[in-house]
Amino acid sequence: MLVVDDEASIRRILQTRLEMIGYSVVTASDGEEALSAFRLLTPDLIVLDVMMPKLDGYGVCQELRKQSDVPIIMLTALADVADRITGLELTVIGCARSSDAIDKIRQKFSAPNDFTSVDVANEQLVEKWAEHILNKYEPPDIVINNAAITNYPAPLWEIPSEEFSVLIDINIKGVANIIRHFVPAMVKNKRGIIVNFSSGWGRSTSAQVAPYCASKWAIEGLTRSLAQELPTGMAAIPLNPGIIHTDMLSISFGEEAANYTPVSDWVLKAVPFILNLKPKDNGIPLTIS
Repeated sequence: MLVVDDEASIRRILQTRLEMIGYSVVTASDGEEALSAFRLLTPDLIVLDVMMPKLDGYGVCQELRKQSDVPIIMLTALADVADRITGLELTVIGCARSSDAIDKIRQKFSAPNDFTSVDVANEQLVEKWAEHILNKYEPPDIVINNAAITNYPAPLWEIPSEEFSVLIDINIKGVANIIRHFVPAMVKNKRGIIVNFSSGWGRSTSAQVAPYCASKWAIEGLTRSLAQELPTGMAAIPLNPGIIHTDMLSISFGEEAANYTPVSDWVLKAVPFILNLKPKDNGIPLTIS
């Protein structure tokens, strides 16, 4: 991995953190040095500051895109979202059940990014959305299935049938719906990574979360079976994201949820981890730690 930043303290922090989680890191202090390092080392991933002397991050990104599609994460303190994504030449396509959430995302991330309100548990809606997306864009390079809910803690026999069914529809059938309508186009191209979010509770169990455990164990099996069906050049990976302080975690952990990793910190590990996944990872249960 190549880390590029003109601030020595930032380079040290990033290098230390990334090496702690297993990355081999080389650093550069400006844009010209970054391009020289890239030509010499051909890293698998680049973490790139925007505001730098000699050649800024946008210029570096544009030069790299002329010769490589290496994943690039751009770091910036600029307030404007458009500044944050300029030059990346990446398109993020996503959906959520909440139309309010989608409206907020659209306000922050404009075209070519594309966000739609879709209930993944409804196959007809997923099919219609997939048809629209695949007619408008190339098949995705990475599909991330992370839609999930958890049950309110209770013994299994006390959990209402409707609550159980809704959870299964979202956590399992929703993943299958996305796979059913997006993956054939990826298989045709024989390229792409499918990441299905599992959980620590997809590889272990606890009391009072039986429906959630059942759904995540299902994701583990579903994904590892899918991996055996994909052509060479593709991968399906069951990914345990680790324990993150989210609203969903608060349902299960209560006030103790605040003791776990904030989403803002988790993203610093998760983004490079996911972008660095390769076909050789096919079928391997992985964990962001």
